[in-house]
Amino acid sequence: MSLGDFSLDNVNSILVAEAGRISDDIHQKVINASAWIKLAPRSQFPEEMGDSINVLTWDRALPSSGLTWSAISNQAAGTTTSCVPSPGNISFGKTVRSYGLQGAALQSPKICVNDLRFAAKRKDQLTAMFNILKYNTQWAWENHYRDKYTELAEHKLTIVAGMSSVEGDPDEFTIPADVTKIGKINQAVLDKIYLRNLREGVEPWGMENGRPVYAVMCSPEAQEQLLFGLGVQNIREDFRYSSRVNELLAPLGVERSYKGWYHLMDMFPKRHNIADGDWVEVLPFVEEAATSGNRWVLNPAYETALYEDAVVFCREACEFQVPKPLTNPGAGIKFDPVSYMGEFRWSNILHETDNPDGTIGRFRGVFQCATKPLQPDVATVVRFRRCGPVLSVTDCDGELIEA
Repeated sequence: MSLGDFSLDNVNSILVAEAGRISDDIHQKVINASAWIKLAPRSQFPEEMGDSINVLTWDRALPSSGLTWSAISNQAAGTTTSCVPSPGNISFGKTVRSYGLQGAALQSPKICVNDLRFAAKRKDQLTAMFNILKYNTQWAWENHYRDKYTELAEHKLTIVAGMSSVEGDPDEFTIPADVTKIGKINQAVLDKIYLRNLREGVEPWGMENGRPVYAVMCSPEAQEQLLFGLGVQNIREDFRYSSRVNELLAPLGVERSYKGWYHLMDMFPKRHNIADGDWVEVLPFVEEAATSGNRWVLNPAYETALYEDAVVFCREACEFQVPKPLTNPGAGIKFDPVSYMGEFRWSNILHETDNPDGTIGRFRGVFQCATKPLQPDVATVVRFRRCGPVLSVTDCDGELIEA
């Protein structure tokens, strides 16, 4: 059988069966992790409280008319004015937000016992397959955390020419009439967000010389843009590198801070183009045919997408809650335990016609999560124009070769 005949029509199994046609090494493609997996705050979803839970936030309160300070002086007998100063009135405000569980599931193709009987190096192939499933769990959570944080953030900020503030919009990123007015990310925008975070009392990720340090998640390209501009170094090395990094961030490769910011690397930030006046998301991977089945490869359009997001990550903005397995609710009722974290388990369910002998099974992972809004009013996501690096081409003497 030639390589051209090596297709699903001729090899009707999930595993490669012909030992003579594969090498000793079985390879697999993986996906790099990001800070979302480690840093997203998680807890347990509360039970017996309905499918929609309200979160009550007591908002900041100050006297509506300010506080009046009066001079206190010695007064005549029977006069009590100096003992009863004029009060300012504080009115309390509360914000109620609701949230609930969302669910999803992933599963592998069905595997027949005979697929395994004839498969070459079946243990190695099953291990590679199971590792791919585990990376799918990681990929699912990473995207869920990123999507829900962006959805909840009440400061969706598009960098546009003439912008006077960094408040953004709570509902959607704005699109100016002239899209050429959307600008690249820059330190001035982060400086303004930094000051707002300080005044809002946002919890920092670390302290340096008594100064709070916040975290921004962005792509390596955006980090280079912030630190060096377009290929020109514009900051001093002694200012750029910090002497100490928060212990939660150091394992993620964070080695620097600049002007009160840790730069966390996100290899797959959300990217968009604009079509017909709307944002159109560009996904990092696209599906194409492989020798057997399909594979997912890097999307060239993702590399050239015009707009990208950077996330100012505040841990008190929200919390991701996963329910605990419900196995014995009472009255003698029992259920199999399910982790709801996307842990893949082997499932072999008897069926009178489809699986009468229990010889067909599959891997299946179940996800459930609720995103509890805590203080989404402190969360900011910045959308900006991507600027690709200038790839300088020089001759052997180091002289720039003109295009």
